[in-house]
Amino acid sequence: MFTGAYGLDAAVHAVFGGVPAWVCESDPAATTVLTHRVPGVPNLGDVTAARWPQVPAVDVICGGYPCQPASIAGLRRGTDDERWLWPAMLDAVRALRPGLVVGENVRHHLRIGFATVVADLQAAGYAVAWGVVAASDVGAPHRRERLFWIAWPETAGAPARLGVAFAELGRGGWEEIDLLGGTAPEWPVAGAAYAGAAYAGAEPRIDTSLLRTPTAQLAVNGGSQHPDKRRHGGHGPTLADEIEHLLPTPTAVPYGHQQSTSPGAAIRPSLETLASSGALLPTPRASDSHGIGAHGNGGADLRTTIAELLPTPTAADSDRTSLDYPRGVKGGPNQRGSSGDLALPAAVQPERWGQFAAAVARWEALTRPAPDPTQPGRHGKPRLSPAFCEWLMGWPDGWVTDVPGITRTDAIRMCGNGVVTQQADAALRWLARALPQSQTAGEVAS
Repeated sequence: MFTGAYGLDAAVHAVFGGVPAWVCESDPAATTVLTHRVPGVPNLGDVTAARWPQVPAVDVICGGYPCQPASIAGLRRGTDDERWLWPAMLDAVRALRPGLVVGENVRHHLRIGFATVVADLQAAGYAVAWGVVAASDVGAPHRRERLFWIAWPETAGAPARLGVAFAELGRGGWEEIDLLGGTAPEWPVAGAAYAGAAYAGAEPRIDTSLLRTPTAQLAVNGGSQHPDKRRHGGHGPTLADEIEHLLPTPTAVPYGHQQSTSPGAAIRPSLETLASSGALLPTPRASDSHGIGAHGNGGADLRTTIAELLPTPTAADSDRTSLDYPRGVKGGPNQRGSSGDLALPAAVQPERWGQFAAAVARWEALTRPAPDPTQPGRHGKPRLSPAFCEWLMGWPDGWVTDVPGITRTDAIRMCGNGVVTQQADAALRWLARALPQSQTAGEVAS
């Protein structure tokens, strides 16, 4: 449901298996992408008009219902917002009774609306487990914190990990335990709900693999800088310092390894992820597809950041000559070895990416080389490239940008509304540990 560009669905397939029975998407551009990428799968269209009792039963329902009612960048009207479409997803759950339900939304959903979602699922007989995971937790060059949750019939068993109960469900909704006056609880970043009680859990810890630090000869942009440079009016350590002291050696992966277009493996994530380090780019948002300027919540948007920091390349990387990069020296932009490994000096291009070079290099090592961040607009003025947004989201090259009929505005908007599948994959694998100990994820789903 709310399928979009298929980012969350791909993660569900990777973690729990299965094949798509149907999708539910009414946006014309997203529908075009789905028709191209998952051909032959029925599209039920508008979620509010679907006749769920007549829809074929499924084992898993997943959906990232619209975030505008809960987003800090919006009006925060919550359940009073006309775009609050959780009730439509709840109708599907009640009618089809799947063995597993998967949801995704912005982190601020914990403060607005999530208590209602959990209460509704509890009333429908479903246990719930949730947690907040950032895209940067799996190596992406932007933070993008998202709330992920799974739910299953309570008849299958209690959550395997129950923490400390902090709230109980009464006639008037959730109330904090052991407090007078029916105080509404503050929902933690991780927890579970079962049998009318909510429990706080440990924060998600995404496993990371730290490799050996690059050798000295791989350092770029100078040597060691004063450790207290920030105190002396500078801009922090140089990229060489960040690599030497903070950034793990990227895990080299063959070029093109994530370019399959099959539904289950379309955006297969790397499980050997790296901890977040270095400056992060702003997350793509749907509003990046139009207008100019920063977002209403005060943070710089991706268009503004790219236009200010990253000039439009004057030539493709492959046009660099041997005079620029002598034979035998691994250091040209996007240069790779015979086995497909991306040379670290090639991955880290401080003259191109500035303070974001370390974060960009990390994601390049886990996915593919970053495309040009800008493209010429009117009168040659650089503007945000949709291919760059697609790369930031961890999607295969051309996943939305190569689909016939998709405009630049469509592509950027879908990236802004989409799900980083590697992030969702990691979150769901972590949440699956909360499933009843007597059940595997596949058994609960079926």
